[in-house]
Amino acid sequence: MDLRLKQMADFKSAFDDSFHRDVAKHARHRNTLLPIATLPAEVLQVIFNIVLFNPRGRRKDRFVRRLNTLRGVSGSWRDLIGRTPSFWAHVSSEDHTDFISEALERSDQTPIHLKHIGKYHDGPDSSFIDRVLPHAHRWDSVAIHQPNLNVARKYFSVSAPNIKTILLSSLGSGTYEAGAIGSLFGADLANLEKLRVDFWGAIDWRGVFCTRLRILDIDQEFSCDMGAILDILASNPHLEILRLRDITFNQYPQLDPIPAPIPLDHLTELTLMDLMQATGNPFSKSTAGTGNFLRRIRFRTGIAFTIRTKLESDSPLTPEALISRIPSPVEALTHLSRVDGFQRAHVDVKFQGGDLLFQIRDGSSPKPVLSVDVNGLTQQVAKKWVVESLRQASASTMDLRLYFGSEEYGGNR
Repeated sequence: MDLRLKQMADFKSAFDDSFHRDVAKHARHRNTLLPIATLPAEVLQVIFNIVLFNPRGRRKDRFVRRLNTLRGVSGSWRDLIGRTPSFWAHVSSEDHTDFISEALERSDQTPIHLKHIGKYHDGPDSSFIDRVLPHAHRWDSVAIHQPNLNVARKYFSVSAPNIKTILLSSLGSGTYEAGAIGSLFGADLANLEKLRVDFWGAIDWRGVFCTRLRILDIDQEFSCDMGAILDILASNPHLEILRLRDITFNQYPQLDPIPAPIPLDHLTELTLMDLMQATGNPFSKSTAGTGNFLRRIRFRTGIAFTIRTKLESDSPLTPEALISRIPSPVEALTHLSRVDGFQRAHVDVKFQGGDLLFQIRDGSSPKPVLSVDVNGLTQQVAKKWVVESLRQASASTMDLRLYFGSEEYGGNR
């Protein structure tokens, strides 16, 4: 009886496979007769790009399934996708090994984009790394999430001279020995344009040599050399976006006299949030990081600016000096009024208990063009900066809400 059941199951499986193959063959033939099948290959490639990738060029969710669905529509679509290398230039460690092998082969010499997602479960070796290593000369962007130390070391030892984008996030142990990033991809970062590091650990930033950076984004680094970061800024005069968040600087160059500020003339966005300074006491930090950093850079008006800090007695800047280094509301409003499609600016101000909260944003966008959160200001300094600046503003309509202490003043201007 068991043998008979097995034979019947095998027959059913073979019949289903044959049936599905015939149905798929018929469906593909039918689809070749549809009007969309007559579109030029160039138009179909544009359509496929929209289906597979987001506006930033990144893979959409269920990328492999989307790709296989398109390939299954007709023989001509399958051939077109198969001979278009750019559709195969994005691979992830979470993809099936067969897909990874096929993608690396079909992408030919096209620059490739890699994503390694370790989830801290990688063993001493990674089959994904072994597969992509022979193609290191084609690496255009590499994103490494939650690797363990062994995997990180293996990536760092590779020379990838054409790499343009690096994203590092959440190293397994939360720390990494000093100097590790100095050997990142063979220390050959001449073409690097975007570098994002989030909760990677102790990095020796003096090992980062690049001159074409457009975006530098560092978040949750707790042993950072400010002098090294400043050297990177000085070496990358065309930097457009600088974001530093939740950083503790362990070193600060005590130079006398203080050098001229580093010009960041191409900057369009600057974010400085919770920059701390290490002290002799391992259990306490100083809030002087933001002031020290602001003294060493210079940027033009009309940029998106965000700051969050606290002024204490050891701050290198007085409240007046700090405020003078922050773009004024007038500058932000003037810049906003020149944006295409601008109709109305929203201005929100609150001051209470020495904490100034100030935001200006386009009425059509939730993202502020100016955001200031400073604790430790006197009411006199805060009101002078806000009120006097707004009195000089243009006649453009704004939603304005002011909070000073327990009093609220509202209205339009």
